[in-house]
Amino acid sequence: MKMLITEVGSYLTGNAIADAVFDYWLALTREHRADVVRVPIMSFDGTTSHVSLTIGWMTSLAAIDRDDMADLEDGEAVARLADKTRALQPNGDRPMASADVSDMSLGDVF
Repeated sequence: MKMLITEVGSYLTGNAIADAVFDYWLALTREHRADVVRVPIMSFDGTTSHVSLTIGWMTSLAAIDRDDMADLEDGEAVARLADKTRALQPNGDRPMASADVSDMSLGDVF
């Protein structure tokens, strides 16, 4: 378990969930963007719920490991955050083609 710490509160969540939040936070920060994400959390009495957090550019995020508690798992939340992170990162899946550049010649440079 990890305790996510923001400017407005601290929230206990699973390791994979916290890591996915951090990955998305970093991708948003690099793009100077922010987003509101719904994160599964566990209260100290063991019940689970969700919190909506604003993360990304101009927000702070930290985490503390809490190895003394059972991990909270939510594969769907992790996958959703991973999809959002991938959507912000260039994937390099296509090489540059001549149509991408108006003039591929070097002209009179040499």
